[in-house]
Amino acid sequence: MGTGTINENLARGGLPSASKMTQIVHCPASFQLNKDELPKPSSDAANEGTMLHRYMELFTITNGNNATDAHWAELHELESKLTVEQRTTVEYAQDKMIHLLNNFKSRIGNNLVVDMQEYPELRLKLKDLHSNTIMSGKGDYLYIVDYRAFVVDYKFGRGYVEPADRNYQLAALAVLVKQNFLNVSSVEVHIIQPRAQEYDRRITSAMYEMADIAYANEVIQKTCKEAIEAEKPRQEVGYWCQFCESKYRCRAAQLAMNEQMELVARGIEITTDNVRDIFDKTKFVSSLCADILKKCNDVVKANPDIETGLYFAKNPPTRSITNSLRALEWLENKLGRELTIPELCSLISFKIGDLEKFFIKEIKAQLPDEKITKKTLSEEFASELKTLGLIEYKPKADSLKAKG
Repeated sequence: MGTGTINENLARGGLPSASKMTQIVHCPASFQLNKDELPKPSSDAANEGTMLHRYMELFTITNGNNATDAHWAELHELESKLTVEQRTTVEYAQDKMIHLLNNFKSRIGNNLVVDMQEYPELRLKLKDLHSNTIMSGKGDYLYIVDYRAFVVDYKFGRGYVEPADRNYQLAALAVLVKQNFLNVSSVEVHIIQPRAQEYDRRITSAMYEMADIAYANEVIQKTCKEAIEAEKPRQEVGYWCQFCESKYRCRAAQLAMNEQMELVARGIEITTDNVRDIFDKTKFVSSLCADILKKCNDVVKANPDIETGLYFAKNPPTRSITNSLRALEWLENKLGRELTIPELCSLISFKIGDLEKFFIKEIKAQLPDEKITKKTLSEEFASELKTLGLIEYKPKADSLKAKG
């Protein structure tokens, strides 16, 4: 069984999925490798993503005509569990989705909107020429009017996401919509990522017309057939490997790491011709090496009385906010005003470092004539939040280092 929840794997029928399409297009062999992986415990980030996606699904349902008392009850229950930062995140997603949808409707005309079809979290299947299902996927929100379709996919992580115009998952969704709704000839796709560090990455969009859908369908059909049926499907190493659960036992990955080590050993000239290739491989190798370094840590810790030439260096504890709502209240009281929506969005992750920088900048702006150092304000920030019990200090693992 592959990775992910049991329910999701059952829904996919053990077949390629749109959400993994970037990885599978670049490396069809990863599909078979991942299928052999044992299921892993769900992470806190994955659980949060599931909760926020379900909240957005219920938001759509309760704004339509088919909501039941159970839907409303579940929505209210989820609302009670949201932190301040999570509430800001979903409100941003709601606002942007409504804005994009209204723009889509305005281009169509009100006379057609009455015949619309709306589907939150609808799983669709892709079939080959012999009517065999070879892939499935679901957009977080699908809206269809006449021959035009509108798709939104929410990303609640903070990491880099390929923009919609070159995102294979969104291309797969466009293909799925076309095959399951034959009248559709135009699919507008959007990614909404409220926590993206760069503002211009928080919403990306693309339009798939018939020629685009036909080309994407050809690529995806060929890729899925190779991933499912080929005895030795293609293996390639690149940035997509960071999402692969099987990279630790992949032959292509091992060869890439050995190749990179040889390049380092003899020196390497990085030019505009090879910089992207070197960057992708180095990112992957560093990810793989992190797993190896962890095993080195375990060996040294398990043998403290044996001289290995390595030692553990102490690291200072990390700081984090214990209560985002109370920290926000403290900040607004300290500044003597409520934060604006753009300011809240800039603090959407509510990391303590971001909050501290914002505090120092605002206090300096309020007191431009006073000679007050960043160090003084930093100490004041930490002291007040510590007194209020709003800073949590967690010990950080010691770093394994070589002696001498």
